[in-house]
Amino acid sequence: MFTSFLGWVEVTRGLITTDAILVDAQQSLSTGGAYTSVGDYPAGEFTALVQCLAAREGVTSDDILREFGIAVFPQLGALHPSWLDGMDDLYALLSRIEGVIHTEVRKLYSEALPPLITASKDQDGTLTVTYTSHRDLVPLCQGLIEGAARHFDEDCDVRVVSVTREADMTRAVFEVKTRDHG
Repeated sequence: MFTSFLGWVEVTRGLITTDAILVDAQQSLSTGGAYTSVGDYPAGEFTALVQCLAAREGVTSDDILREFGIAVFPQLGALHPSWLDGMDDLYALLSRIEGVIHTEVRKLYSEALPPLITASKDQDGTLTVTYTSHRDLVPLCQGLIEGAARHFDEDCDVRVVSVTREADMTRAVFEVKTRDHG
């Protein structure tokens, strides 16, 4: 996520802003801001970079995380297109993240601790998605769901229904409803 985030900042805000947030976050970065796509870095460093960008733009970290999540989904899909094989809609993706995508992530990165994502579908088509993680990145998850919906050309509202935090774990429940265009 680090290299994707910094690349996204550079493309959307420019190299000057990217350099500025690296300088602003310098005290919090064990690597000095040098990240690779295969490295494992403290989640607090990602949070520090997000907070520095949010402060520069006068928005919340949640706003930045959600915007980044929307934008990064196509990039993740392009990096691993086979992970999306047989997934023809948003529900197919969300209901198979654990069994397919996160299984592959753990094979590639043995130390990885991806969040637990589960999804169910109500009779009216509403999706309920649950995110459980030791990282408190609920807005990023929301953005990724929105980015995935766009990928499948599904017009949806993604709403956070609840968030609970206990024992260093965050659990969020999302409601994903197709927009009525009637």
